[in-house]
Amino acid sequence: MDFSWRWVRKPADPLGPRTTVLTACDKRYLPYAKALLRSIDHFSPGQTFIVLLIDHDQDDLAELEVLASEVRHTTVLTASDTSVTPAPMSREQRLAYYASARFLFARSLLDQASGPVMCIDADSLVVGSLEADTAVEAGADVALWRRDRTHTLDHQKVAAGVVVLFPTRGAKLFATRVSEILTARFAAGEALWYVDQAALFRAMTELAGEVRVSDLHRRFRDFEAFGAGSALWSAKGDRQAFGEPFASLLRIFGDSEYARVQAKHVLNRAGRLTHSKVGAFYEANPGLRQRLPRSGTLYLPRIDLPWKPYKGNAAPALSDDTLAVRLTWKQFASLLANRFETKGVRMEIQEIPAWEITPERVNGSSGDFALVAHKCDFQMPGLDLPVHFYMQEYMPWLFTLDPAGWGAGASAYPVPPGDLVGTPAGEPEAFDDYRSQLDRRTLGTKFPQAAQRESSRTDSPDYDLFIPLQIPHDQVIQFFSDVRLPEMLEAVTTFATRRNLRLVLKPHPANLKATRAFRSLADDRNVFWSEDNIHDLIARSTAVFTINSSVGFEAMLHGKPIVTLGRTLYDAATIRGRLDDLDGAWAQCRDWDVEDGLARYRAFYTWFCDRYAVDLSRPAQRDRSLDHHVGRLLSRVYG
Repeated sequence: MDFSWRWVRKPADPLGPRTTVLTACDKRYLPYAKALLRSIDHFSPGQTFIVLLIDHDQDDLAELEVLASEVRHTTVLTASDTSVTPAPMSREQRLAYYASARFLFARSLLDQASGPVMCIDADSLVVGSLEADTAVEAGADVALWRRDRTHTLDHQKVAAGVVVLFPTRGAKLFATRVSEILTARFAAGEALWYVDQAALFRAMTELAGEVRVSDLHRRFRDFEAFGAGSALWSAKGDRQAFGEPFASLLRIFGDSEYARVQAKHVLNRAGRLTHSKVGAFYEANPGLRQRLPRSGTLYLPRIDLPWKPYKGNAAPALSDDTLAVRLTWKQFASLLANRFETKGVRMEIQEIPAWEITPERVNGSSGDFALVAHKCDFQMPGLDLPVHFYMQEYMPWLFTLDPAGWGAGASAYPVPPGDLVGTPAGEPEAFDDYRSQLDRRTLGTKFPQAAQRESSRTDSPDYDLFIPLQIPHDQVIQFFSDVRLPEMLEAVTTFATRRNLRLVLKPHPANLKATRAFRSLADDRNVFWSEDNIHDLIARSTAVFTINSSVGFEAMLHGKPIVTLGRTLYDAATIRGRLDDLDGAWAQCRDWDVEDGLARYRAFYTWFCDRYAVDLSRPAQRDRSLDHHVGRLLSRVYG
């Protein structure tokens, strides 16, 4: 084999007295070499870094040119391997060549260098000054890690990860002999894995009387402990991928911003531990955090799974209707994450089962902030980073984003009456827009409904009261109501019978099983049961009674009086009822002023749809609201 090379970016002057770092890599290991260069620039400024590229293309050279122009404290030189290697060459032989090439190249550098040449594996990281004493013994020609006391095979008696050649005659003899041994082994087709280590040991043995070889100082041969006092870390195999803080530091100095986001998770977790070697390292090197991008984490429940733990090993089947509603969650999450990305904030979307979105996970697996679905802050105690909570509210296309939670758990609750005024200039009112869709029968609903009648509006309603049944165990009742569904139904059905009113009940379309149990309340005299379209039943009723159902939001479009018995964002625009005074609530329904009621409903829609929520169905409002929420959160996090 004829080893040859050419300069691509060559030295303008002879190499100075400071340590010159030499590494070699092929295309696959180029990212490691780039991380090594960045680590040198950060921890040991003022060095010269030489990389010998093997089996590369022009894009690889261009990458190095870009990086060479970006580093501020390191002189970068590039050489290209032009050797003619035997063909065919086995994979093991080629890997052996990649590992050995720097030792073939090193001899030529010693004639130009007035300082040490440090030959380093590309997958190493510098974590301290390279100008510290590398050799244990003074006056050495070569410094390396000798392991001959613990190993019997020649190729195991020295480690090749770091070899320092000093600017001496002995080092030149050593480098020349190593090159000769390697060249002969490759020419004979005998070069296998660890041939570089075998060549180093053989040259050291043959030149024992002429070359002074010293043990490498342990600060330059930290391959496992990753100690704070080391100057150089190197890791292979599992330690490279999982050994900390090496693995996170490799990501920090790597090309990928998203890998650096992953490294931030490690820093954040380590910082929460009382005693942590990883945390101590990063605390001692605060400048490393400046290399980390601004980032946040969005937690999205798996839309293919229930949002509560299920029994057994098999998940229940997902209905088309459920999937249709949940897909808007993914749409909103994507738009929200993209809006942060447009502001230069890197976003991760972690799509996991809803019950696994816990305070512990959010604290340990997030960036600078987190966005959490379908939760309130009182459900997530112990959070130690900024979190905003997002929720689908009332309609599939309406989402809220709030620092405290959703519904009556949001920071906006209770909605001050003064907020229910005004419409953004030049914007069509949300209320009128939605009413127009209702009139055209194009307004969607959150859950599947029966077909609408040709005409639902009537001057003589079929029913006095309409109760859209909620799922009894739904969080909106558990969290935001002192009244439970059975208690409410018992009180209102008794009231309807006593006052000889017509009350219609509709089961919840998303959980018929849970609400059909109340069908026995229907006596077909005062209490009726219907599975008709929700808008038909609203239109055919005088008033809507609800704890805090999203149907109340829809009933506003019909201009009907709405009595709320629980807490919800829209209750500021409704009649607030009590079970012990249903007569008073019904009296307010009888005295209902339609125009005044419509004005209140319109004001709530203006506040909620135009100012507070994100309306995916109206692009102009959607973009304006996303900008508002993103800007508010970024101000909270970064000032």
